[in-house]
Amino acid sequence: MPRSPRPAALAIYLLFLIGMATTAYMRPVFMPDIVPYAAITLSAHEPDMRIVQKDVFANVAREMGDDFAYAGGTPWWRDMRENPYRLAEQFPFFSIKPLYISTLILLNRAGLNVFNAAHLVSAVSLVGIGLVLLLWTKKPLYSALLLLAPSVIAIGRSPTPDALSTFVVLTALYQLLRQREGLGLGLLAVSVFIRTDNVILLMLCIAWLVLTSRIQVWHATALAATAVASVQAINHFGGSYGWQKLIANNPPLLGPGEVVVHVSTAYYARLLYLGLRSAPSGTEICIWVMVALVAYRWATSKTRQLLLVVGCSMAAHFLLYPSPQDRYFAWAYLMAGTAFIFSAFSILGRDLPEHAGVGRSPENLNGGIPENVRLSIVLPAFNEQAALSQVISEHAEIVKNLKGVAAWEIVCVDDASTDGTPAVLSALRAQIPELVVMKHERNEGIFTSFRTGFRTSRYDYIYATGSDGQWPVENLAIMFAQLRAGADLVVGVRTNRRQVYSPARQVVSFLFNALTRLMLGVQVADAGAVKLGRRDLFDIDLVSESVFVEAERILYAFRAGYKVAFVPIKFRARTAGRAHGAALQTIVAAMKDLWRCYLRYGRLRKRFLMPDASKPCAARRVDTV
Repeated sequence: MPRSPRPAALAIYLLFLIGMATTAYMRPVFMPDIVPYAAITLSAHEPDMRIVQKDVFANVAREMGDDFAYAGGTPWWRDMRENPYRLAEQFPFFSIKPLYISTLILLNRAGLNVFNAAHLVSAVSLVGIGLVLLLWTKKPLYSALLLLAPSVIAIGRSPTPDALSTFVVLTALYQLLRQREGLGLGLLAVSVFIRTDNVILLMLCIAWLVLTSRIQVWHATALAATAVASVQAINHFGGSYGWQKLIANNPPLLGPGEVVVHVSTAYYARLLYLGLRSAPSGTEICIWVMVALVAYRWATSKTRQLLLVVGCSMAAHFLLYPSPQDRYFAWAYLMAGTAFIFSAFSILGRDLPEHAGVGRSPENLNGGIPENVRLSIVLPAFNEQAALSQVISEHAEIVKNLKGVAAWEIVCVDDASTDGTPAVLSALRAQIPELVVMKHERNEGIFTSFRTGFRTSRYDYIYATGSDGQWPVENLAIMFAQLRAGADLVVGVRTNRRQVYSPARQVVSFLFNALTRLMLGVQVADAGAVKLGRRDLFDIDLVSESVFVEAERILYAFRAGYKVAFVPIKFRARTAGRAHGAALQTIVAAMKDLWRCYLRYGRLRKRFLMPDASKPCAARRVDTV
């Protein structure tokens, strides 16, 4: 089960993180890129480039010490030091990082030396990276090991936007794996203003989310158009020299504003060759690619998909800018590292940290429930006049006497019934003050009715049942005992379905369970039965819009690390109303949702070990990543 780090381990990790950031700030690595960044920052309030040049190189001399004379021997360095206008010609290469430049300007105006401001941004970003890794893995030791990668240490000590960009991109990927598409894409859009080449990853993530039906096409189109327009605006107002000069600027061009660059096919092929030749010996790319391949072998479908997106982004970046520097790909290395951690736990069969691919982290998971529970009973009703009064009255009577329940309510959603259901509910409200009635103006279906009931309910635990009289009220007491024993979600398993189901319904149920197990790698047992559990399991946003939604709820609970218990319950044949479970329309809708869930969750590498339905016991989670 997911576990938060122990307080002692968390404290040690935070001290390590602070120490690492402090060391990065106090002992930075000098990079020539700081000269144009510092000059752009100072020129924001000093228009005279001669004064800017003098101030910048005075800081450089103080920062480099004895190495300053050596650096001054390079033609590019000497050109900028002797000619302030040649220094200004370097601006378009660096001013296309507006958010980073703006941060330096704000810190400089606050009284911080521009060089110290750049070091501070990198050091603080390093802290942010460490916190994201801790949230992602829930393991301080493994997070610390990832932070100690040479490429991560290097960006933390470098006065460049790479650490800030890595922090924002890594946070975005973490949010995407937690199904927070809006926040994840928003952060990637922000990262474009730190490094415009992040637009490559943003576009690939948009395509991925569209192909997996996680965002709508028109949303994706609008965001992609906005991203492209943003890059164009940044390049325009930053005075960008364009792609050809950018890739030709290695080694740096002398007087780039005065030369014309043409990148021929032969020259581009040579750049690619030099980049590929330098990658194995000069970078960590090969090591992290091997780590990613191992992680890919054991990861879930969602993590695999994101690893492919990350890999494609790195390949596209290299094709556009054939310079395989680790600082460009630090976020990808860390993504591969976290995926590897989850895969290693899966291989070893140990309890996993919080799942990186699905859902929100459940708080206070499996920590027991309070002595005095506040319970909401939710049931939809559509033309259930015959059975509704008895069902609600019986539930009200048993919940009053249920030990451990401090407060309760019954939420009944009238799904635009055309019989006497509204009148029955009106009479019951006068007898039962705890009854809350919601009414749909038109028939929305059982899925929407349950969702309305869940959102209307006020209490921390929810019991979802039916209003047709098929679910004996005694089931609540049986399932409540399992909840108090530590389960997060209790699912009733009907042991007599063959006696009460029609042959057609039995065939549909068998095929439904078989396909779910085949496609998703998990048996969800009696998904359509009553359920009792924590409110957060009923508040989640699920993709299903049919009866399959309850199978997805169980699947989600397993994947997110909740403890699920299956208990045998009683079930009666329908005495009034009409069942719709074997209707063609219902079957088609469920099949569509099964496919949506396959795209969203993928198939597990291992199956869950399901309990014997004749005994109340908790299902054991084998793999959640």
